[in-house]
Amino acid sequence: MANDFGEYLDRLGGNETMRSIHMVMNGIAGIAGIFFLITGVTSLFDIYSSFGGTTLPVLSIVVGTLVTGVSLIGIAGSIKRSQYVFSAYSGILTLLVLAQLIGLVVLWLRPFDVEDRFADVWEGLYENDPDSIRYIEHDLKCCGFRSPVDMPVPAHCSIKKKYGYT
Repeated sequence: MANDFGEYLDRLGGNETMRSIHMVMNGIAGIAGIFFLITGVTSLFDIYSSFGGTTLPVLSIVVGTLVTGVSLIGIAGSIKRSQYVFSAYSGILTLLVLAQLIGLVVLWLRPFDVEDRFADVWEGLYENDPDSIRYIEHDLKCCGFRSPVDMPVPAHCSIKKKYGYT
């Protein structure tokens, strides 16, 4: 069966150049998946994760894992020229595209106000963990939330300097 599928690909123009291009494109996608995976893992331990929670880092880890896995299946399908591997690859890729479309529709139908979310988190940090605000202000070279007088860490900010940062 796999041999028949290889002959079928040859009749469709599935020659070595196309297989090579397919493997390179899946390799690039695999590298991108690994990048998403590493970004998600490092974001879990970042001080700024308090602003977005763990949803985006976990989503990045899941997407990175799926993209890497699908690209490896695509590379294996190119090497083996197996109808079953190509079918699995196509099916999983179709499901991923549908999931992305559903996610876009959900985001479009239920927008959220990012500034309000940031303001709530900043206020919580201001009241409960001023050291985190001090770290953020130092790292971003800024002061306060919207301005130097909007919830700054008082011992750290000065209105006289550029953007209130000292």
